[in-house]
Amino acid sequence: MPPFVSTPVPAYRPRPGRRKSALPAEAGPAVKTLKKWLRGFVGETSLEAVAAAASYSVSAVSGALGGTELPRLRLVRSIAAGVGAPAHEAHRVWWAAALEEFTKHNPGLPGDPLAELALDLRRAMLRHDLGKTDVLRRMARLCEADGDVTKAMSRATLCRLLTGTTLPRTDQMTVFLRALSLRDSEVEQLTGRYEELSAARRKALR
Repeated sequence: MPPFVSTPVPAYRPRPGRRKSALPAEAGPAVKTLKKWLRGFVGETSLEAVAAAASYSVSAVSGALGGTELPRLRLVRSIAAGVGAPAHEAHRVWWAAALEEFTKHNPGLPGDPLAELALDLRRAMLRHDLGKTDVLRRMARLCEADGDVTKAMSRATLCRLLTGTTLPRTDQMTVFLRALSLRDSEVEQLTGRYEELSAARRKALR
């Protein structure tokens, strides 16, 4: 019988494209405050009862009350309404948490006015819990109500505006700001900044 020869075991190599799952980031103080505030009103009420009152799934309500992610404002409002929490306070606590998360993931870019404008526009959308699809739908309705005199900006144009890489036409910017349901003072301030940037861009192209 031939002598036994051991065969070396090849080293483990992970499959291409597979990565180790990252641990979830810890919730910030304001997000923790929001979840604690909601749980205070929920009390001993079961998740099933809260979910039924809020017209959301049990998993959605469970995620809003625990975990590390910031829940959507509409979910927070529904839970608050279902458990008798004040709506204005729900928005205030949620906005503090949302602003904390936004600031953490979107550091400012001093010296870049276009990027700063884009950041403020995204912050305004966040305050009203508006995603790109929500804004596009609102703009389409506004343009239709105006007799389609202005053509609403495309998703691509909106994305470039919100990343600070382009400026839309003046009429499109006006419709966009109307779609955000901002206060008159906010619209005036953002419009002024937009006009300054547009003028500077036209001057640079001469």
